[in-house]
Amino acid sequence: MKLLKINVFAIGMIASTAIMAQSKITVTKGQKFDVISTNQSTTSAEVMGQSMETNINSNTTAAYAVTDVNDKEISLTSTVTKMVMSVKGMGGEQSYNSEDKKSSGQLADVLNKTLNKPKNITIDQKGNITKQDKEDEEMASMGAMSASSSTNYTDLFLPGLIGATFTAGTEVPYNASSKSENGSALDSGVYKITSIENGIASISYKGTQTTTKTIEQMGMEMQVTGTNAVKSELQVDVATGLVLLKATVVDINMSVDAGGMMIPVTGKSVTTTTVKPVQ
Repeated sequence: MKLLKINVFAIGMIASTAIMAQSKITVTKGQKFDVISTNQSTTSAEVMGQSMETNINSNTTAAYAVTDVNDKEISLTSTVTKMVMSVKGMGGEQSYNSEDKKSSGQLADVLNKTLNKPKNITIDQKGNITKQDKEDEEMASMGAMSASSSTNYTDLFLPGLIGATFTAGTEVPYNASSKSENGSALDSGVYKITSIENGIASISYKGTQTTTKTIEQMGMEMQVTGTNAVKSELQVDVATGLVLLKATVVDINMSVDAGGMMIPVTGKSVTTTTVKPVQ
């Protein structure tokens, strides 16, 4: 009978530990991950009394590899291996498919520069990017006009969740700022652990994203500012800290200063990112 009580107590402790696990990054040198991201975004800009709508659809596959691990930092490479994108707006339409050798035009000229070119990234043990290769200027300009979040973390890990105690119902506040050569971003919000099952935590996020960036378009320097509402649903491996699935909806509210002319931009962006360890 005593043995039965001990076993029941031990089982209870194991279950409690699983429910209240603390997430940390657990990777080893040589590990690889495939990251597949899809995005659908629609924006509308009010220019001189006219509404100009732009629709962008994209599907990107990137290969991540862990190149080094120590007590303070983790070194990674990220390589875009496949990309399909279509852009429709201003009365025209462009498309690009990395697997179609006949793809040409302005969009192909920009995107071909990133294809199959490894990007070196260094993160700390919280998942914050401490160093990374410089981004192509044209790609940076495209990113400035998108609803992408701050660039201080990768697709693999979320700094706001590393080190957090994972208990169903727990809320984890998140505040982070990042700076780059062309601007800055501030993210603030709250993660909520909705459930934990088989070592996978289901998490919801609600927050605000404030950005200020400078871009160059057609020889003109423009200032982009925005305050966007962000909602996400995630699945995270508690044992490794790896973000297995992230679905995000961003309500876009930006303003573009083009030579003193203020252009309001509104819209919506829906992004789904899936991370799969490569065996």
